[in-house]
Amino acid sequence: MDLAFQAFFRHAGAGEEPGYPRFKTFNRFSGWGYKTHGDGWTLMPGEKGRHGKLRLSGVGNIRMRGGMRDEGTPKTCEILHRHGRWYVSITINCKPVRQRGYGAIGFDWGIQHVLTVEHDDGECEEIGNPRWLRNNEAKLKDLYRSREIKIKGSRDWRFVNRQIAKLHGKIARQRKDWHHKLSARLVGRTGAIFTEKLKIKNMSKRPKPKPGEKPDEWLPNGASAKSGLNKSILDGAPAQFLSLVRYKAANAGITMGEAPTQKLKPSQRCRQCGKVEPKRLEQRWHLCACGSRTSRDRNSAGVCLDWGMEHFLVLWLAYLNTLGSGTVPEDFGSQNLHLESLAI
Repeated sequence: MDLAFQAFFRHAGAGEEPGYPRFKTFNRFSGWGYKTHGDGWTLMPGEKGRHGKLRLSGVGNIRMRGGMRDEGTPKTCEILHRHGRWYVSITINCKPVRQRGYGAIGFDWGIQHVLTVEHDDGECEEIGNPRWLRNNEAKLKDLYRSREIKIKGSRDWRFVNRQIAKLHGKIARQRKDWHHKLSARLVGRTGAIFTEKLKIKNMSKRPKPKPGEKPDEWLPNGASAKSGLNKSILDGAPAQFLSLVRYKAANAGITMGEAPTQKLKPSQRCRQCGKVEPKRLEQRWHLCACGSRTSRDRNSAGVCLDWGMEHFLVLWLAYLNTLGSGTVPEDFGSQNLHLESLAI
């Protein structure tokens, strides 16, 4: 409360329009945290670090489900309140150990198939899109319609709100769980992963309005179709998936490279001859004058794989040339690369 009023008087003294501190309801309460193990909280894990109990000062012992993947020393604890449920997030000081494989892969993220994976042995793998939000969209619409006819703030209105939040939370948990399992599977089967760098904010932008010849006249700009595409992009959550792949690759000590999309243009470039030919989004098949015939996503994944192998070889040779002097160049691993880890 003191911090809130300090900010209020600071903004008022600066001539800005201050916001008067208001009561924070329980619905806006997100939880609290502890910075040191043993100071207000104690972790009592079960066998092999799974399940066990959590002791909180003033609360007592709480049965806990879950566990640490790598054993270590507890450091911090965060108590989270989301959608009417309580969760605990505990940070462990440990040395991550993760299974890794061999070989290299390049993948292209998409909507029809979440991933099209091209292996260095010529094998291609297509991973379907679970479409978590789309599959539950009918239920969500029914709940939103039901809420519209309720009196805002009433008991029925609050009940429907809880149902909406519960369903959104379930969708988010399903998506994140699937991303965790898929990223762990990719990292555990390979020694190098290459893809293109995605800018999700630009991918999900609304189209600009198209003014007509007359004043206050606007031409169709495809906003309806783009809104559906944006929903599918955000439903797939590519940013979340890529972040999970990055840190798992770093834990396993394998190469993770992201190609510069604007320079490489994997979706437009032919893997066989290197020719760049613009394609519309609805063109899902790659046809080139050189005779290349394949799906657009597989061609893009192959371009990313070839780019990664070429740059990795350059970095490897540069590293070998420095072994005699005992030094590694400062720009090692930064030559137009977005490498999160580099295992030599």
